[in-house]
Amino acid sequence: MASNNGLLNRWAWRELLHGQIWPVAVALALIITCVFALSALADRIENVLTQQGRNLIAADTVLSTRQPVNTEQIETFKQAGTTVSAQTRFGTMAFSEQNMQLVSVKAVDSLYPLRGDLVLEQNGQALTGDQRIQPGELWLSERVFSLLDVKPGDKVSIGNLDLSVSGTLAAEPELSFNPFSQMPAVMMHRDDVPAAGVVREGSRVRYRYFLTGDEPSLSAARDSYTLQDGERWVDENTSDRTGDMLDRSRQYLSLTVVLVIVMAAATLTLTCQHYAKSRADLVAMLKSLGASQQWVRRWLARQLTLLFVLATVVGLGAGYLLEVLLRLPLTDVLPSPLPVTAGCHGCSRQGLPCWWRYLHWACHC
Repeated sequence: MASNNGLLNRWAWRELLHGQIWPVAVALALIITCVFALSALADRIENVLTQQGRNLIAADTVLSTRQPVNTEQIETFKQAGTTVSAQTRFGTMAFSEQNMQLVSVKAVDSLYPLRGDLVLEQNGQALTGDQRIQPGELWLSERVFSLLDVKPGDKVSIGNLDLSVSGTLAAEPELSFNPFSQMPAVMMHRDDVPAAGVVREGSRVRYRYFLTGDEPSLSAARDSYTLQDGERWVDENTSDRTGDMLDRSRQYLSLTVVLVIVMAAATLTLTCQHYAKSRADLVAMLKSLGASQQWVRRWLARQLTLLFVLATVVGLGAGYLLEVLLRLPLTDVLPSPLPVTAGCHGCSRQGLPCWWRYLHWACHC
């Protein structure tokens, strides 16, 4: 029995190296190489788009509401494993000694932003280190300085509160464009809002609660809160600015991977048909020499096993190298370092291979 198995193994290996089966092995290895490289690169690019989308909303997910969320619910969010940052947004008048101006105020806490970059400048120089808004500070967009005729260190009144201008609000995440809003932006700390006395019953105020964490924690936080009228959860897919961009990008990436899979399947089918025709005479000769049907099946099974093992090993190794080479032309447009490939983000089939996820996107988007 051992000698019979050894004979099958040697013959299967000889057929793979010297017979008609090696073109099938090469074709399968090339297919695995292309599919692995393109799907891995597409997955990395999608992760980049997802990260940039989350940077634009300053968190992984955002609860937008017109009513403040009570402290018990905030604690529930934190117990779910998320980090929470709160923002109060409203419009009011800002007064300097010379002028007054209607401004859009973002009152944030010391954790803001959870994602993205907040760039603060003093005397034309960007602050270094972790930049956060502190109580007692007031940061103005560039346009407000000329409108109010102030400079850093001057006093600006927001409601009943006089705040010293700390510097320029050079850049911030979650920027939004509204052609009907002409109010320039200012930023202050959320703890200063009660003293200002500008948020009262009936005021037009919007509250945002920014959450970051892993996907199970975010899902648990969303499930713990029941949305009321006028409330919604915002993420990189539902945000008006990023949702369409991400959907279109995923569709293009999906189309690329699907086209490679279709062409690879056609190539493999033609190669296998040629091999099957070339093996028909050999199988007939083996049967005429007394080989049983079971023996022939075992012989073919050994050949197929060696074929798939060799093609998979070579294909995955070559696919990794090809993916590295494909990233080189994109070095200037992609962030460094690139995020690692991860499990499925948007597909309900969590944990499936990248190529299946992009096939799912192409068929359902």
